[in-house]
Amino acid sequence: MLRLVAMYAHERLRHAPDPHAPSLSRREIECLSWLMHGKRVKDIAFQLNLSSAAIELYVKNARTKLKARTREQAIARAIMLGLLQP
Repeated sequence: MLRLVAMYAHERLRHAPDPHAPSLSRREIECLSWLMHGKRVKDIAFQLNLSSAAIELYVKNARTKLKARTREQAIARAIMLGLLQP
C-alpha cells in the first residue's frame, strides 16, 4: 500500500505545475492545447466562435510569456512547465 501511495505522490509531483511558470490565460492555454492536437488557427477560431486574428493574438501572447520563438516551442515549454497535458 505504501508503495502505491508513493507512486501516486510521485506522479502528482511530476505533473504539478512549476510555481515559477508564467501564468497563461485560460484562452492562451486553450489555444495552445488545440494547436498541440493538430488544429489549425481557422479551425480553433470556428470552434471557439472567435476571429482568426484573436486566436493568433492569444498564441502570440502565450509565446511571449513563455519566451518561445515558435508555436511548437511554446507548446513544448507549456508541457514542460505543467501548463499543458500531452
